[in-house]
Amino acid sequence: MDCIFCKIVAGIVPSVKVYEDDQVLAFLNIEAIREGHTLVIPKRHYEYFYQIEEPDYSAVMAVVKKISQALDDTFSPQRVGLKVEGFEVAHAHVHVLPLDDIGDISTKAELMRPSNEEREQTALRLRERLEPK
Repeated sequence: MDCIFCKIVAGIVPSVKVYEDDQVLAFLNIEAIREGHTLVIPKRHYEYFYQIEEPDYSAVMAVVKKISQALDDTFSPQRVGLKVEGFEVAHAHVHVLPLDDIGDISTKAELMRPSNEEREQTALRLRERLEPK
């Protein structure tokens, strides 16, 4: 098990979870481009996004939609952006983040590297938006 995301799913490596169910895990990116930068992953390992099988694919995208709404409600950005690139971790994942400018999604942007406490506070705000009302 060399995959860092598989270790996160297994609980070997800690993460700040925003959402979790049987198929999908969403957690805050430790190297955030913007506050609220969330990674949504299938719990089952797929190296490439296009390899995700049903029903995992639909489950991932349903969570991406929920996280997008929570980010919009929490941060009121101009847009909520999605990014799939997979260069840093070979486990299919979607970056979901609030954007106020097209340059905000660039990996060349300065990373925030929020503290654990800051990430916990952000996750709490997002989880409150995800809870059924």
